[in-house]
Amino acid sequence: MIESKIPEDWMRKNGYKLKILYSYAVVHKLNIKSETDVLAILKVTDPNNANEDSAKLFSKMLQLFAWRFRETIEKKLT
Repeated sequence: MIESKIPEDWMRKNGYKLKILYSYAVVHKLNIKSETDVLAILKVTDPNNANEDSAKLFSKMLQLFAWRFRETIEKKLT
């Protein structure tokens, strides 16, 4: 569950998947803050792991990813 501590190696194991999920959300104009939308993305990109717990976790991680991505882009543009 999202309340539990995320393992240290989670990002290393799921970093590429996070990029794919984010790209899919952007292309299809889906809301990464919506667990329902993230679940729909998971059903398409990773059907074996598409469940509510994964959607909650990936939704939070996608929001963090988006924030860091925007921050990096802003730094490079200034």
